[in-house]
Amino acid sequence: MLADLRRRGLWWALAIGGSLVLVGFNARGLGAAPAFGLPPEFIGVGNDLAVYLRAGLDVAEGRSPYPAGPWGTTAVYHYSPFVALLLTPLFRDGEAALPFRALAEFYLGAIVMLLLVAWWLWRAVFRAARWPEAAEAMTVLAPAWLVYSQWFADQTYLNIYTLLLALTGALAWAVLRGRLWLSVLLAVLIAQAKPHYLFPLLIPLLLGRWRFFFAIGTAALAGYALTVALTIASLGVERGTDVYLDYLTFLGTIPDRFPWVAYQLAYNNSWRALLTRCFGLQWWIQPAVNALRLATLLPLAMVLWSWARTLTAMDVRAAIGAALALHLFALLSLDQLWEATILIVIWPTLSVSPVQRLRLVASSVMIPFVLLGFVQLAGRLWLGGDLTAEWPVIVLPTLALYGLSVHALRRTLALPRA
Repeated sequence: MLADLRRRGLWWALAIGGSLVLVGFNARGLGAAPAFGLPPEFIGVGNDLAVYLRAGLDVAEGRSPYPAGPWGTTAVYHYSPFVALLLTPLFRDGEAALPFRALAEFYLGAIVMLLLVAWWLWRAVFRAARWPEAAEAMTVLAPAWLVYSQWFADQTYLNIYTLLLALTGALAWAVLRGRLWLSVLLAVLIAQAKPHYLFPLLIPLLLGRWRFFFAIGTAALAGYALTVALTIASLGVERGTDVYLDYLTFLGTIPDRFPWVAYQLAYNNSWRALLTRCFGLQWWIQPAVNALRLATLLPLAMVLWSWARTLTAMDVRAAIGAALALHLFALLSLDQLWEATILIVIWPTLSVSPVQRLRLVASSVMIPFVLLGFVQLAGRLWLGGDLTAEWPVIVLPTLALYGLSVHALRRTLALPRA
C-alpha cells in the first residue's frame, strides 16, 4: 500500500511539473502577441482566438465572416454567425482598442480551469451511470489529463476543444439525470460550434427513453432557431439572412475551398488530407474517401444492427460506449480532423475492460498520444518546428480507439461474433 501511494505521488509530481512546463510555454508565447488590436497575420500562440475575434469584427463592420472563394489560409472561421455576433460588443471602440493580449491571457487561464472542470464532469457522468470502475479509472488516470497533448494544442492555439469537452460532459450528465432544460441549453450552445459534439443526446435514445429524446431534440431545434432569429433580427433581415446563407454555403463547400496541397498535414489528419498529401489533387480522392468512411462505419453498423434485432434497450454503460463510438466515427468522417480531445474520456472506459489485451492496446495507443505534446514542444524549442507536422498523429489513435470501442461495445452487449 505504501509503495502504491509513493508511486502515485511520483506520477502526480511529474504530471504537475509537466503541466507547468506546457502552460508556461504558451503563457510565455503570448508575450509576442500584440497588446492591442488583432494580429495582422498568423501567430503561433493564440491564433485561433484571433480568428474568432476577427469574425466578430467582420460582423460588427458589416462583412461576412465566411470566405466566398478558395481559402488563402487554413485560419478560417468555422462557427455560427450567432457566436460571431456575441463577440461584436468587444469592438464598440474599434479594433485598435481591443485588448488582445489580455483577452488571450484570460482565455489561456480559462482553458486551464476548464480541463479540471471537464475531468470532474466526466467522472460525474460515470458515477451517474453507476459505472464505478470507470469513475475510479478517471481518478487513476487524472495525471494524464494534466499533460494531455490535445490540451496543450488547445492552449497553444487558444481553440475551444477543452470547452467542448466540458460542455459534452455536462450534457451527458444532464441527459443521464433527466434534466430536460439544462440538456436543451447545453445542446443549443454546442450546436453553435460543433454539431457532431451533440453525441450525448444519443444516450436516451439508446436507453429506450424515446419521449425524453424527442423532447430534447424538439426543444433544442427550437432553441437553435431562436438563436438564428435573434441574429437575423440584430443584423437586419436581409443582411442576417445573407450571413446565414453564407454560413450554410461555407459548410457545404469546405472540400472544394480548402488549400489541400498548400499546407503540412499538421493537425488536419482526415482521410482526404492524407490522400491528398500522398497523391495530390486526383479525381478519385472523393470516391476513395467515401469508401474509407463506409469501411470505417461497417464494424459499428454491424454491432448496432445485431443489437437492434434484439428489440431491447441498451444498458447505460453500453449506451455511453455506443454514443462515444459514433462520435469517433463522425470525427473520422470529417474532411477536416483537427483534434481528438475526446480520446482522454474513452480511455478510462477501455481500461476497465475484462479483456486484458484490449486494455494493453488502449494504453499503448494513449500513452504516446497523451505525451505527444512534449515531442511537439521539444521541436518548437530546439528544432524550429513541430516534429509531428507530417505524421497522422490524430487519425491513427482515433482509428485505433474507435476499433477498440466497437469491440468493447460488442462484448458489453454480449453479441455473438459475426
